[in-house]
Amino acid sequence: LMKYKRDWKKPYKLVRDKKIKFLFYVASCTTLSFNILKQTNFLNAK
Repeated sequence: LMKYKRDWKKPYKLVRDKKIKFLFYVASCTTLSFNILKQTNFLNAK
């Protein structure tokens, strides 16, 4: 039973790690596009 529980937790942790990685990916993409927008706005404002 313990082995079964341990094997059940493994995929769950994998999914959780994937979600966290996905969130980091989305956050970095958002930050990147925001920085690009800021730079283009700054260049246009000049």
